[in-house]
Amino acid sequence: MRVADSIIAAALDGYLCAFALTDGTVRWQGLLPDAIPDADPLRGLYVAAYGDQVVVQHGIKCFGIDPLDGHITWKGGRSVLSRRWWVLGVGQANAYVLAQEDAPPPPPPADPRLSRPPVFITTALSTWEGTPQWGTRDESAIEPPWDGAPSLAEADGVVYSYGRGLHALDAASGKPLWTNEDVPRHHVGALALGREQVIVAAGGHLGAYHRDSGFPLWLETGRRRDRYFEEFVGVCVIGDLVYAGRGEYNPTGFRLEARASETGALRWSWPAESTTVRPDYAGASVGRVTRSTSRRSTECGACVPQTARSSGTSPIR
Repeated sequence: MRVADSIIAAALDGYLCAFALTDGTVRWQGLLPDAIPDADPLRGLYVAAYGDQVVVQHGIKCFGIDPLDGHITWKGGRSVLSRRWWVLGVGQANAYVLAQEDAPPPPPPADPRLSRPPVFITTALSTWEGTPQWGTRDESAIEPPWDGAPSLAEADGVVYSYGRGLHALDAASGKPLWTNEDVPRHHVGALALGREQVIVAAGGHLGAYHRDSGFPLWLETGRRRDRYFEEFVGVCVIGDLVYAGRGEYNPTGFRLEARASETGALRWSWPAESTTVRPDYAGASVGRVTRSTSRRSTECGACVPQTARSSGTSPIR
């Protein structure tokens, strides 16, 4: 993740470091305390940043990190009621975390052993000290997709979340500003922000909605063939273009599409015909390229691979 003139990178064993953007020099490095090595990058490893605010998730814990020297400013983690937990992003004053809990058992005479739908709760934590500022269940985001693209984003003092509909909330108080309940629902979803649009990718739905009202602007629907279907992954916005991977769960594979953010018109597709590359592999090249945040500017960030580390790396304090 890019922060000013540095790249902040994390590894699955808790190693964290900062590189100089110009020449790759390691500016600081260390190990997150009590980190448990994890062989699965999809189970909780994420570096999120906004300005000089950096939050790192490792498993069930998160840490506020000073980007200048790497020291820990605060610590957080999931509650005992949470079955799963994610850091979704960082805004001007808050870090946003998502918890999945079990719904309460149904009242009698229903069988309490019946499966219960998950309950998602979004909580805003102060980036200065990690304390909860507000939370929401009704306007909460839902589980992000496998590629790590978030289901929530903040820009210009507004938080946008995709869950049971598409929502906009005041970043300072969590007060709802508008809701669009007609957005197609899916068990996972991601969103990205253009200058005037909220872009939602959820299963076979790719759509743009106005940031001020949630009014639908355009949509693209994945095709279905027999038992197979297309889905959109790795959505991001660069300038006036929306990029998304489009894949099918059949041998015809995956392609990358670029669309005009205002109209949804297809600008180009690569390759011109679908490939035989599996969507879960090819989609990784799309995810986390950039996320447009403010109407006034577009700042790029990217994940970088693990680098060679010096021996005797000490824990971060």
